[in-house]
Amino acid sequence: MSAEVIIFMVTAVFLPLLLSEFGDWCPWLAKRLTQWAARRLGDAQAAERYSEEWLAELAHLPGKLSHLLTAISYFLALPRIRWSLRAARRTTSTGPSLDELLPSQTPFYWEPRGVTMNWAHQTEAAFHLLRAILN
Repeated sequence: MSAEVIIFMVTAVFLPLLLSEFGDWCPWLAKRLTQWAARRLGDAQAAERYSEEWLAELAHLPGKLSHLLTAISYFLALPRIRWSLRAARRTTSTGPSLDELLPSQTPFYWEPRGVTMNWAHQTEAAFHLLRAILN
C-alpha cells in the first residue's frame, strides 16, 4: 500500500469519523465542565445558581462545538468569579444595621412632625451611636 492510499483513507474515512464523534461528545463534555466549574466557586448556593444559569445558557446555544467553547470560557473566568464572590461576601454586613444601633427605633427626642433636633439632642444621638458602634 502506498503512502498516498493511506493518506487518502485517513482523510476520507477516519478524519470525518473522528470529527463526527468529537462533535457528539462536545455537549456532554461542556455540561460536565460547566458543572465542575460551578462546584469550584466555593459557596453551595452560588454553585447551584451559577450551574443552573450556565446550563440553561448552554441549552440555548446552537451547534455542538459552541457548547464546549462556552464551557471553556466559564472555566477560564472561574478565578475572576470566585474573587468577586469572595469580595461580595466580605462587603456584606454581618453586624447590626443602623436602626439596631439606635437605642430605640424612633429616638424619643425627635419631634413627631419632623426630624428636627436641637444641638443637645444631636450630641446625645451621636454619643449613643458612637457607643453602640464601639461596643
